[in-house]
Amino acid sequence: MRFIRIACILLPLDDGDTELGISGPCLAEGYVGDSDTTDSTFVWIDSTRVYRTGDVVSSD
Repeated sequence: MRFIRIACILLPLDDGDTELGISGPCLAEGYVGDSDTTDSTFVWIDSTRVYRTGDVVSSD
């Protein structure tokens, strides 16, 4: 079994919780043939490409 470290970046939400984002060398380039979904799901944060998972996590 191989464990791979995935860099996680927390994206602030209005209610104090955060949205989980992932980045790393194995991250996909986007959705094939669907640039609108790619543009809304993949974001750049501090020159790092991040996939917005849509999962809400607590910082507690």
